[in-house]
Amino acid sequence: MIIIISSSNNIMIIIMNVIMIITMIIIIIIIIIIIVVVLVIIVIVDIILIIVIIVVIAVFIPQTLFNEVK
Repeated sequence: MIIIISSSNNIMIIIMNVIMIITMIIIIIIIIIIIVVVLVIIVIVDIILIIVIIVVIAVFIPQTLFNEVK
């Protein structure tokens, strides 16, 4: 390792700390975005499933009732 003057060394340490903090913030933001995306996908899938179930019920129950009536 090259010996650097203490002041520039301190500046390097500060820069490294800032870079670490920035990377941590970026990682946290990415994790939050991933969680939000997953939750949104789950909600969309739930809504689609509910719509499909409602459509299936709306289609099949009247058919079965009509069949029983006949």
